Amino acid sequence: MSNKENKVLTIPNALSVVRILLIPLFAYLYFKGHYALAAIVLTISGLTDVVDGFIARTFNMISTLGKILDPFADKLTQLVVVLCLAIRHKILIPLLIVFYAKELLMLSGSAKLLKSGTRPSEAKWWGKLSTVVIYVLLMLVLISDIWPTLLPVWVLPVFIVITAISILFSLYSYYLIFKDIQSGKYDMSKESHNKE
Repeated sequence: MSNKENKVLTIPNALSVVRILLIPLFAYLYFKGHYALAAIVLTISGLTDVVDGFIARTFNMISTLGKILDPFADKLTQLVVVLCLAIRHKILIPLLIVFYAKELLMLSGSAKLLKSGTRPSEAKWWGKLSTVVIYVLLMLVLISDIWPTLLPVWVLPVFIVITAISILFSLYSYYLIFKDIQSGKYDMSKESHNKE
């Protein structure tokens, strides 16, 4: 492991910490009814996610801590924001269950691989796509809070279904890789090993 990978104080890691700190701020603003400010906080959080990955790759600031901190900040943000919105919008509860179940299954699968001495696979395009779809839905819900009459009534239900499908597709795709890793069929050499 290089000295660069051992670094803790890097710009990407600092941005990941900022994302974690923005989570309680989002929850506070949302439950106080400051929906526009909450949406701005969520947008800033999303932008820091994009920027920290860009900086890490462009300026070779990838670190071992960052490989843990970045996805942790992402998942924690999604888990808390979806929960906050579902408390106000009961229509999101089935999606909340699907989302939490997917994350628990992914976590248990990764733990099982690590326990057996095998590294889980890197993030794939379908996982990133699912994340984008989730964020679009979250922003649509926030827009409906800010301007209740702006969106047609069918928009949220339809996008909730689309989001659920993308989550389940992502879970199934990762499950196939999980099975291949367990059986030794998965070629780890195809992975870059350097993404944050």
